[in-house]
Amino acid sequence: SFFNNQSPDIGMHQDSLNQLADRVAPDMPVFDYTLRVDSVEHLGEVSDELAERKFNAFSARWIIDDIQHQIGIARWVVLGIAGLVLIITAISISNMLVISVLQRIPEFGIMKSLGASGGQIMGMMLVEGSLLGAAGAVLAIVASWPIAWLVESQVRGYVSGRIGRPFEGTVFEGSVGDVLLVLVIATLVGAVASLLPALRAARLDPIEALRSN
Repeated sequence: SFFNNQSPDIGMHQDSLNQLADRVAPDMPVFDYTLRVDSVEHLGEVSDELAERKFNAFSARWIIDDIQHQIGIARWVVLGIAGLVLIITAISISNMLVISVLQRIPEFGIMKSLGASGGQIMGMMLVEGSLLGAAGAVLAIVASWPIAWLVESQVRGYVSGRIGRPFEGTVFEGSVGDVLLVLVIATLVGAVASLLPALRAARLDPIEALRSN
């Protein structure tokens, strides 16, 4: 038997080769057969089909499984970092708006004395928090491109070394829908983070707020 770990090829045992030769060219001796798949992604499917046809085939599927495992780890690391950034962003927005409410107590008192309702003030604070979250998401998306490129280049280099040829797949795939989803999530995080400061601003007593000036 033989095994080729430099390409997405399938090595077959000599007995299996003889069975295949009897079907294809019974009068011609066969010394070697190499079945080359058109893509690494089809390697598992071809291996399973050969096994179903009772051929004893050996492939580099363990390499593919290891590669997929490494790519999965890279993606989970990126997702973990993104989740941590969202938590830090939420805490930062909440603290920022708490300070803003304390500094703007007289302003809220004037607004309430002029007829502004608590709901209007609360809505204003929620909009501010949402805009802060969206702005942070835009900056994060711009800053993440070089980081994603660096991680992908490292993973692609590792995969290329394992399969013995340039890796043509992608590790991180992004689309306009993904960007919009990030913006929506960040906006919601900003709104939730600003909820408590907004409630505090909405419940201010206008007389006490004006007196604090």
